[in-house]
Amino acid sequence: MKYVKVPKHIDDPMQFAFWEIDEVIPVMALLFLGILTGTLTYMWPLMYVVIKVYQRYKTTARRGALLHFLYFYGLYDPGGRNKNGAARLFVG
Repeated sequence: MKYVKVPKHIDDPMQFAFWEIDEVIPVMALLFLGILTGTLTYMWPLMYVVIKVYQRYKTTARRGALLHFLYFYGLYDPGGRNKNGAARLFVG
């Protein structure tokens, strides 16, 4: 049997400058919302707060916790295996 060295960070999200892509998406959404509503000046502090809160959540939560949260509330479908994400009882 031949051993293969697997990189440690192979499944990590893509990087955008200093941040991971999942940290940049909420900031870009707030930037877009601020441009649309004309309140971009008020969005800058909100963007800073959102990214800091999300970074703190990411460091304390388990890996994949955000996807589990989104699935629990029916906002994420992991491959179409379960059609109703809001169902709490599965009979199989």
